[in-house]
Amino acid sequence: MIPDDLMRPITWILIMLAIHAGVRAWLWTRVDSAAYPPPNIRRWVRSFYLAGIPIIALALRVVPSVDHMGLGVPARPVVTVGVGLIIGLVVAGLASAWQRDWIVTGKRGRLLGRLQIGRIDRGTILKESRRALELELHWAFFRAAVLDTGFSSGVSSGVGAAMWLAIVLLGIEAWSDPATRAALAAPASARSIARSGALAIASTLCFALTGSSAAGLIAQLLARFVLAESSTHDFDPSTVDDPIPSAHEPIIVGS
Repeated sequence: MIPDDLMRPITWILIMLAIHAGVRAWLWTRVDSAAYPPPNIRRWVRSFYLAGIPIIALALRVVPSVDHMGLGVPARPVVTVGVGLIIGLVVAGLASAWQRDWIVTGKRGRLLGRLQIGRIDRGTILKESRRALELELHWAFFRAAVLDTGFSSGVSSGVGAAMWLAIVLLGIEAWSDPATRAALAAPASARSIARSGALAIASTLCFALTGSSAAGLIAQLLARFVLAESSTHDFDPSTVDDPIPSAHEPIIVGS
């Protein structure tokens, strides 16, 4: 018989935070050694952590239903899609202007003036879709855990404070990663982390407004596709100084 406390989402979240901090600290000390896992292994572990655990939690009814994570059929489909599109465009515009003008060239150009949308290759679409889905499941599980504590009684009552608490927990998760803290030391390497944080906040805002994680997924996909395309324009990688090797980049939580 599994104790009731172990079947609560918030307990799972706390265990996840502890495991994440321990694994990332261990990996950080072995990044230049033969014991460092290969990319494929790291990718599978990351996918299991982000998406596998929430799915297992649903299967074991740690989270009573998909509705508690905002994964059910939206009650207001038009509003859900509209909110996702609007917030996704806003995030894409801000992030594109910031990463390409403020960081790369040091110039504060027009917000949307240089944003260009063109054809995106199939590989990029699949990669960004997978990342968006994994992170949306992860963030939805955190939100469901906070709501389950009784911090707020539902989406329509006090959900704003509950969602901010979920963001705080996600921030603790990110900060527990030594690679994340190292990457924040320089603007260029912090770009993907800042983007992931912005998308997490956008997803949370979408959920607060609609009660559906579908809106957050739509916002994520739109922002990711726009950023994936716009990053190929007017960008010279040689102008960016990355202070950490690619092997040091966060592999469990991030963009």
